[in-house]
Amino acid sequence: MKKYKTGLYIGKFFPFQAGHFQTLKTIANLCEKVFLVFYYDEKTEDILRKELDYNITERLEDTQKILKNQNIEVVQFTPLNKWLFPKDYVKIKKALLKQLRVDCIDLQIIGADEEAKYKDYIYANTYVTGTNIYEKGIAIHATLVRQKYEKYKYLLHPIIRKRLDNKLHMPKYICIVGKSGSGKSSIAQYFKNNLEKSIHIDIDKVVHQSLLDSDIKDKIINLINKDIYDTNGNIDRKKLGNIVFNNLELKNKIYNITWEYIDSYIKKMTKQEYEYIILDWYNINTKIYWDIATIKILAYRDYESRKKEVIKRDNITPEYFDLREKNSNNYTNLVYDYKINFKDINKLNIILDILKD
Repeated sequence: MKKYKTGLYIGKFFPFQAGHFQTLKTIANLCEKVFLVFYYDEKTEDILRKELDYNITERLEDTQKILKNQNIEVVQFTPLNKWLFPKDYVKIKKALLKQLRVDCIDLQIIGADEEAKYKDYIYANTYVTGTNIYEKGIAIHATLVRQKYEKYKYLLHPIIRKRLDNKLHMPKYICIVGKSGSGKSSIAQYFKNNLEKSIHIDIDKVVHQSLLDSDIKDKIINLINKDIYDTNGNIDRKKLGNIVFNNLELKNKIYNITWEYIDSYIKKMTKQEYEYIILDWYNINTKIYWDIATIKILAYRDYESRKKEVIKRDNITPEYFDLREKNSNNYTNLVYDYKINFKDINKLNIILDILKD
């Protein structure tokens, strides 16, 4: 039995972003039934559409998909007059309750920064303030997402991201990260096999390929200032690994040397007519493609299974694996959409449905 019978969260949700979603989860945990009400005003809609072409019908449709099978009803509310406080408050409340087919609302969410303005004009018996999202101490609102979509698109659900990427004719990147042996390539290959006009680029293999480039090889040798050649006169990756795995600063410098090659390779491959570009990494030293991705995935697998496979696959010792593991990324600060075991076909198909829809 939940504390409240009915809850209300009302706003323009242009677009419905992570702050809204977290706030909605709060009220959904407190109420048996929640009404997520999209307030519609034609004049305001026209103004906001100039910043981001995402109309009310599309917003309702996407949000209903995101929240399906939950105790939340998504509705559009269009008052006859302009939304003014307190002039039209009583009329608006009466019209809203009539549309929702309820006599009263028990609990309402209002924006934390709007409390002073709206606390005396809420539609429920009581209210709580919503959460905010912060980036470097700055509150991120839907306004900033609209105005700087490419920078803040990571705050949106993949269903919304997919629609807006299509509208803006942006490449749909599917980015996958995970530790060695976590199944990144298996996930990437599954998507490639099921998505037309797709390409899979293994960034780690491109890094290895870059080490054969004479200019990059010279820069790395000059930086290391040690003999790390193999019998063919190329860089021995195991010798290089033994040096850089214990020196994060040096490791990042080498990645910066190879990044120009990697970035150029990705751009060259994606000039072709691909609708989906699937990228996977072991370590992310740059988040350029991650931040603009339509779908972000963290691949995971238990430690012992990964260790056994990688030792056999890469022909390395258990000690070398542990050294590499110790200095790998733990991804704790990475914002991702899905955490997946490569054997979880049901979850992989859920993502495919989003991409294909």
